[in-house]
Amino acid sequence: MLGRGKFSAKTLSKKLGVSVSYINNRRALLQLPVKIRQRFEAKDIPLGYAAPLLKLTGFEEAQGTLVDKIISGRQSSYYGITTIQEGHEFVTKILKEIKDMEALLAKYGPCPKCGSKEINYPGYGDEAQLRCKNCDHEWNRETKEPWEYYELKQKATEMGFEVEEGPEKVKFTPKEVAKIIEDKAREERIERGEEEAKIDEKFRSAIPLETILAPLIHDNIQKIDVKGLTIEVHLIEDPDLWFRGYRKDYKAGEKARIEALTSWRMDNEQTLQESAKNIHALIKRLS
Repeated sequence: MLGRGKFSAKTLSKKLGVSVSYINNRRALLQLPVKIRQRFEAKDIPLGYAAPLLKLTGFEEAQGTLVDKIISGRQSSYYGITTIQEGHEFVTKILKEIKDMEALLAKYGPCPKCGSKEINYPGYGDEAQLRCKNCDHEWNRETKEPWEYYELKQKATEMGFEVEEGPEKVKFTPKEVAKIIEDKAREERIERGEEEAKIDEKFRSAIPLETILAPLIHDNIQKIDVKGLTIEVHLIEDPDLWFRGYRKDYKAGEKARIEALTSWRMDNEQTLQESAKNIHALIKRLS
């Protein structure tokens, strides 16, 4: 009667003496797969869940997962889905994951090992890492290299080696051997406490630039000059800090770039290390 356009759901509900939701839920139920309809007929699932299940039309695996969670929720209040609202929230989450996966697929292509289109982020580590839900293969999204090989290559580069061949056959060539030996010896001296570890003079801050600046300028501003893109701040007391902070290419969740500086009157490695030490100490306190 609804399909032929003779009645609206509201009109039909009055004629049958039922609610509009009663009509809509049964209409949705008729569009679900037979196996899921049988669950409703067996009263394993209340009719109100027909609507969220219908939103997952075309995604049978997701529909099956939602059915299992609804049944678990009816058996125990500690597991699964216990309300229709939770069912809709689950659907929203699943549809977002599907949308994100489609975006990854369009940008980086399928799994390079098995060709599966079910790819996502592993949920930990570097965002350059992708994982296949079908075969569990993990790779670098840009280079398509297996993730284990990619990480090995990065570590080898940091040690002063250059990788000459691909992941199936790797050949490392020493670069600046004397420097590598000295660096290793220095690490051993640091471990024995004979020498302090060198502090990074250029690094990514764990907190935003404005958070670093707040304690420096609070009740300490003597003068501010704004000249176009440049802002110069004169402080009442010298905080003994010299650094440059960048927000170029700054994206949500990305860390600020910090570069330690020294006064032009004291431009040497020792004073640069002192400056870097002061900056790290400030950021550690703020963190």
